[in-house]
Amino acid sequence: MKKLLADPMLRYLVVGGLMFLAFGDVLDDDRAPIEVSESYAEGLAAIESERTGRTPTDAERARLVERHIEDEALYREALAMGLDEGDVIIRRRLVQKMRFLLDDALVTEPPTEAELAAHLAAQPEAFADAMSFDFEHRFFAAERDAAQIEAARARIEAGNDADSDPFLLAGHALRDRTADDVRRTFGDATVDALASAPIGAWVGPVRSRYGHHLVRVAKRSDHDAPSLDDPKVRRRVHDDLMKVWHAADVRGAVRAIVASYPTKRPEPRAETIAQVQP
Repeated sequence: MKKLLADPMLRYLVVGGLMFLAFGDVLDDDRAPIEVSESYAEGLAAIESERTGRTPTDAERARLVERHIEDEALYREALAMGLDEGDVIIRRRLVQKMRFLLDDALVTEPPTEAELAAHLAAQPEAFADAMSFDFEHRFFAAERDAAQIEAARARIEAGNDADSDPFLLAGHALRDRTADDVRRTFGDATVDALASAPIGAWVGPVRSRYGHHLVRVAKRSDHDAPSLDDPKVRRRVHDDLMKVWHAADVRGAVRAIVASYPTKRPEPRAETIAQVQP
């Protein structure tokens, strides 16, 4: 018996027979044919070419088509047997595809001039360019004391070398750095110093997570309030408003689909009633 079942063809026939007995009601002769058009085969070849970096041979193209036919046949059998039911991963994937379809299908009307102006007026800080700085700094390791740093300041102001320490994260002279750029590299204290320092004067020492810095601001840009007359601001306001509206349209479409189904929910707990959204 073991020798008989070792034959792959015999095993296939046995398994096929068991499936027929178990699922005979879903296996019928009235099945839609599995067709692979020339354009679809070209698509399979293009995907394979992108994956491998070369054009597939004719034999490889034929194997791609056969693999697709096998996959399609197994997919249809799985659906016929109800294997998709109760599968969390498949459910999640189908929900995701529905959201993608809604996102692509819904067309949001562009805003009017008045609507753009209202969106900008509601949150001007979101569209304003951040303050930026051109500045120099000299770094001193944490073990350097105040007297050494003050002596270094005097040398710098006299036009001599500061005898500072290497700072690997940035050079001595930095241009057009926003407050966020400075904060990420040096910390909040340096941003505060650059924002308040007199132009051209060496100030400090300013403490960072790495040690101490003397800084000198060469230029500080306090940008004007954002205006729709600026093409960059107009584009950012337009894109942001379209994003907000489109998300609302998608949520509305989802709610409409949900409303088309009878639903039954558990009674909400008293302390969370105010937080439950329809």
